[in-house]
Amino acid sequence: PDVYQGMPTPAVAYLSVAPKAASVIVLFRVFTAVYQDGLPEKFRSAIAGLAILSMTLGNVIALAQRDIKRLLAYSGIAHMGYVTIALVVFGRDALAAVIVYFFAYLVSNGGAFAAVAALYRDETKPHPVGLLAGEGRRAPFAAGVLALCLFSLAGIPATAGFIGKFFLFQSAVNEGFYALAIIGVVNSLVSIGYYLKVVYMLYMREPLEEEPPPVLAPADRLVLTLCAAGILLLGIFPAPLWDAARRAAGGLISFPP
Repeated sequence: PDVYQGMPTPAVAYLSVAPKAASVIVLFRVFTAVYQDGLPEKFRSAIAGLAILSMTLGNVIALAQRDIKRLLAYSGIAHMGYVTIALVVFGRDALAAVIVYFFAYLVSNGGAFAAVAALYRDETKPHPVGLLAGEGRRAPFAAGVLALCLFSLAGIPATAGFIGKFFLFQSAVNEGFYALAIIGVVNSLVSIGYYLKVVYMLYMREPLEEEPPPVLAPADRLVLTLCAAGILLLGIFPAPLWDAARRAAGGLISFPP
């Protein structure tokens, strides 16, 4: 989180997604190579413990954050905890759920950081949530996309984030990991608290500054539009990506029976 706070927003957006996705795919490959007959139960239990610890600590600490970059950084720890559930489940549908989840996380988290870059004028200074007060009226497009991205990260229905979590938790339930799925759902509900804190600032508080609203560059507007479209399209029409993810999962890794 400290590194995220001091880095340029585009770099943070990249680092918050790419290394996580790559590491999970690599772990799936390693596990299938080492444990050809399936994961040992003790090892599976240890991974489940890490998943619970990551999602719970990430969400609890994020609740106390007042800087939006730090908030998103700690929420990223929680999201990695959700994804780790797939390593516990360990199967084709679990890997497919990871692929869908990371696509949802890419457009949601990437869109959130793009909106943050548009709304905060000085990258060298902290990004307190309080400075977003009233931006829903001053910069409606960027603020609206930020709110949509946060709803998606929280897993609100009809967003990409909801679909990603649905497939992830469903894969756990299908393999009998009911407690892990329930803990994931509870953590998702906890996360709504700190995401709504930001949305509250955007729309329910008066602006702190009388400066002109930020002017979006065409490239920024394009990125925000693409992220918002990805969130809504996956949230409303998840089947094509899910089918493609299942085919990709089967092609990437041969799982033990």
